[in-house]
Amino acid sequence: TITKNNLEATATVYNTPNEADVVLQKRVLNPTTGQYENVGLNNYTDFSGKFELQQLVKDEDHLNGTWQAVENYTSAFGVEQDGQKEFTLPAYEEDGKTPIKYRFKETLPEGYHATGEEDGIYYKEFDLEGCLGEGGTGSKTVTIDNTRNGSITLTKNFYTAGLNGVQQNNDGSLSASFDLYAKKGDVVEKVNTAPYTVT
Repeated sequence: TITKNNLEATATVYNTPNEADVVLQKRVLNPTTGQYENVGLNNYTDFSGKFELQQLVKDEDHLNGTWQAVENYTSAFGVEQDGQKEFTLPAYEEDGKTPIKYRFKETLPEGYHATGEEDGIYYKEFDLEGCLGEGGTGSKTVTIDNTRNGSITLTKNFYTAGLNGVQQNNDGSLSASFDLYAKKGDVVEKVNTAPYTVT
């Protein structure tokens, strides 16, 4: 405050950089424990080049916004040995109020699945609101979980009864058809659309 007797005053202004750290954390379900675990040395290379970082951009040609690669992160990437990848990104648009919308795009490796995927592609959206300034978190962790697809080998043995008793038939002239069902809770659903045929 400046008064008649005090003609000098000091005002301190603090600026907060419009940037926050983001950590992509990749996890895979451990079927033994039923828990998601961080990707590690044994499987982090499965995700090499499988991720892209995009942001929603609005302009005269895209009033509702279009997803584009983030500047400085235009190439596909993977995760490190600890299952993580770190980024530093702007948090707000030029008005300083509107959070920038981001998303990670994952192209699922063969043998992996994600809830909500479409045609082998999975998206995880996020923003950095609440990360800046006093009381802010300073950083954000975005976790993407996958499960491994299983495989089933069906072996059908054919037997023929004759004068010498029942013997296995190996001449390949017989065939059989099967359907596969999955039980989800109390609901049993047919998995295949056409029967599986074995000979």
